[in-house]
Amino acid sequence: MGPRQGASLPPPPERKVFAHFMGCWPAAHGALPYSFRNEAAMTPEARWERARQNGYDAGGGRIVNWPLLPQGFETNALANAKMEIARAMRAGIDGFAFDAWAGQNGAKRQLDVFFQAAEEMKVDFGLTICFDASCHPHGPDDGTMLDQYVASAQFVLRHLDSPNLARFAGKPLFFGYYSENIVPKRQEGETHEAWRVRIAAAWAAWRAALPCPVFLHGSLDAMANIRDATPEQMDAIGRWAGETFDAVGGFLATDNAWGFNTNLIAGVKAAGGSWSQPLFFQYSNKLGGIITGAGLDRLRANWQAAMANDSRLLQFVTWNDYGEESSMAPAYGTGYTVARVNRHFAETWKTGREPTVAQDEVHAIFRRALSTEDAYPFLSRRAHRPTVLEVSTFLTAPAQVEVEGYGTCEAPAGYSFRQFPLQEGAIRVVLRRDGETVLDWTCPERVAREAWREDMTLAAYGSNDAAEWKRDFPEVEPFVYTENADDDGDGLPNWFEMVYFGRFPLLATATGADASADPDGDGRTNLEEYRDRTDPLVADKAGYGVGFTWRLTDLKDAPFVTNPFKDTTGHARWYAAYKYGPPPIIAHDGGYTVMDWAGGAAKRRQAGTGEKNPWGHGGGCSVSTNGTVVLGPRKECLMLLGWRAPESGTYDFEAVVAGGEGHGQMRFSFERGTEERAVQTVKGGEEARLLATGVPLAQGEMLWLAADARDSWGMQGAEIRRFDVRRVE
Repeated sequence: MGPRQGASLPPPPERKVFAHFMGCWPAAHGALPYSFRNEAAMTPEARWERARQNGYDAGGGRIVNWPLLPQGFETNALANAKMEIARAMRAGIDGFAFDAWAGQNGAKRQLDVFFQAAEEMKVDFGLTICFDASCHPHGPDDGTMLDQYVASAQFVLRHLDSPNLARFAGKPLFFGYYSENIVPKRQEGETHEAWRVRIAAAWAAWRAALPCPVFLHGSLDAMANIRDATPEQMDAIGRWAGETFDAVGGFLATDNAWGFNTNLIAGVKAAGGSWSQPLFFQYSNKLGGIITGAGLDRLRANWQAAMANDSRLLQFVTWNDYGEESSMAPAYGTGYTVARVNRHFAETWKTGREPTVAQDEVHAIFRRALSTEDAYPFLSRRAHRPTVLEVSTFLTAPAQVEVEGYGTCEAPAGYSFRQFPLQEGAIRVVLRRDGETVLDWTCPERVAREAWREDMTLAAYGSNDAAEWKRDFPEVEPFVYTENADDDGDGLPNWFEMVYFGRFPLLATATGADASADPDGDGRTNLEEYRDRTDPLVADKAGYGVGFTWRLTDLKDAPFVTNPFKDTTGHARWYAAYKYGPPPIIAHDGGYTVMDWAGGAAKRRQAGTGEKNPWGHGGGCSVSTNGTVVLGPRKECLMLLGWRAPESGTYDFEAVVAGGEGHGQMRFSFERGTEERAVQTVKGGEEARLLATGVPLAQGEMLWLAADARDSWGMQGAEIRRFDVRRVE
């Protein structure tokens, strides 16, 4: 029996979620608007020249998801702070944890401005910092990291009397990021246990140096990241953390799935600590790692774990790290959708019941392209990531949801979602109740077959975007940014017109090209150039005629190498791939997996984690190149470098290969399908030449150069020093 009518219910337990805030990147003030102006002022010629010089620009720019503002909009620091606080509160966020100190003194000034803004707004919104050793100075005269963390905390506690100083359990609140960095890294020969003793002592000294008791969130990102740790070890780490910190969590917590480790969580709680579930929806560092999933699966999984494990304090990663595609803040590619879905889960978590939906909404979450494997005209390091269309609905009552070209389903009242295999083209969603259409919405953006640059952002658009925009900018027409859409209906997508004929990413310049014109005078119109994926401003060469030669060594002049490797015309040609299998002989059958490229090594990644080798050692998948490709085959991992024919014809192949250091011998071969040619075995340090002439290939067909370690005993890698292909007919 429930409480009698009129009886008071016990107050819900204190629960707060903060968003990690990059003080160097306020949305509408300072460095970010400055960077946008510079980007938009760049001519196409200057953009291509810069792309030839550095990796970010070769990949199409570091930021692909700019903050959602009127283009060219900029305001003062105080007005920006008020806008960002208001947006965050609509997303269910209770405060910001400023990265200390991304932006150095500028970030400190921003924090003070945000205090002023929150106080003037008279809102319940907390402000604090998250300790980041990488953003504190490391000079010989800067003192220890402990000294600097004390000084940073004291800087925040200048606002001790402010109603907007973040507090939890009645105490000033501080967050951690890689909390082990308060002390020097673990020394050679030092046990994990001794290392943790040093860490705990440093944080105890930090607390003792402050003028008042505080509530400290500790981050286990490195400390719990132990592959193959036993349940007992994870429990011990958790108990240590629960004794050292008031709340225990981390940032991404995906490696070894430690953020969901039941032994770790139980250990934290057994020691009296509070488990703080790591919270994010995706992460993508343009030149580094990627952690993503299908639709908003990761966001839902993290929130569900937070509720299941009774988390009371959370930190969302991030509010505004636009350079790493992890931002919840309204942005070009993600709109207001991530914030809207997050608000739903935050309210459910805080109140224990799902919030009532006041108005029907539809949201589409998807990738802008089916594949980034052969991005053109820019480059991409990654191709493998889930590609689904997720249709999320917030409904006042059950309804039938028809997704044109995808299917129809029944959706309940409240929040729900459905995922479909992603298709090229438009996305249209129709809601019906009792046969009557109640909402007919077409997503402004389209899905392309192939990407024009690396873009790992989970694009998201919602039927509520215009209403949300009006809350931010009531006097300005809603701005909707699209790249694959065609604003002037001439067959050329917006990105093509902005990049080649306008001022990318200024959407107003997406109508500046004539689809029927031929500015480079090569006899092909702009529309034909777009469809053929060629440069409309540079006359095409005669093509890959007889005598044309592709040379892998041309890569030595490339500032930014991807997998697949591009030829001199800018098209994907060489593909680094692998195949796991049971030793001693892995079938050479053409069933190979092309690897993603990250941090100088190509790796096949499944949902953000390295794919586990079912047959043995998992560390054999790596490749680097500066004109020489270094593979890392093992007995359980065949590795290959393939070449794809641009046109049907006959080709000659020549390669120079070498074995790495170690015992035994490496087996190299050219292969087409299951047919092997020019087989050579090479001992460590030796070199061999492989030659296959008169090989007929159809357009798109692969010829592989395989490195097989079946007869190797600890040989460290294999080199491809030369890989030339010549068209003979």
